[in-house]
Amino acid sequence: MKQSRRRGVRRPRHHYWPSEDIRHIDDIPPGTPTVLYCRVSGSRQDPEPQTQDLIQAAAAAGLPVVGERCHTGPAGEALAAIREAAILAAEHGGVVLATGTTRFARAAAWQTGEQDNVRAGQHTIKEVCEAAGVPLVTVLHPDTPPREEREYHARLGRTAKPPAGRTPNKRPGYKKRRRLKLLPRVLRMRLDGYSNRGIGRELGVAEKTVRDWLKRCDA
Repeated sequence: MKQSRRRGVRRPRHHYWPSEDIRHIDDIPPGTPTVLYCRVSGSRQDPEPQTQDLIQAAAAAGLPVVGERCHTGPAGEALAAIREAAILAAEHGGVVLATGTTRFARAAAWQTGEQDNVRAGQHTIKEVCEAAGVPLVTVLHPDTPPREEREYHARLGRTAKPPAGRTPNKRPGYKKRRRLKLLPRVLRMRLDGYSNRGIGRELGVAEKTVRDWLKRCDA
C-alpha cells in the first residue's frame, strides 16, 4: 500500500505537520485494539470501500478490530462520531484508525501553526486529538498532502460505483427529496463562505447542481 511521507520538504517555522498529533499505522504495536473510523461527505457516497480498506490495513498490521464507527457529512460535523469511536477505543485501551488525516479534520485546518484559516465551526487537528483522548492513527502517512489523499479516497469511491451502463435504482422524486434534504446545509455553508465547488465537494454534489439549487432560491 502506497504511503506518502514528507521528503526533502523545508519546514517553515510556522508550519504544522499533522504527524505531531496523529500517528501512522506503522508506529502502532501489533495486537493493539483498534476501532475503525470512516467518513464520507455525502449520503450518495458508500462508506463500505473505506471500511474494507481499513479492515485490510488493520489485518496487515496485526491490529485486532474491536469496533467500527462511520460518519456521513463534512469533517466539521464529525467530532461527535470521533468521540464515540474514541470512547469505544478507550474501553479496550486501543486506538482509532482512519484512512487519512482529512477523515478527522478539514485539510485547511493544518496549513499553518496559527490555524487562522479554519472556518467558523470547524475544528483543528489538535482540538480533535484532545477531544478524542486516545491515539488517532491513519493508514496513509498523516502528512500526506491533501490532494494525494483526495485522489486516494476517489479511487476507493470508484470501486463502489455500478458497472458501466447501469445506474442505481432510484424511486420517483429522488432528485427533489435529495435537494430538499441538502438545501439547508448548502445555504448554511454558503453563508459560511464556501464556494459552490467547496460545497459540492463536501456534500458529494456536482458544482453545477449546487449552482442550480442556489438559483432556485434566488428566483
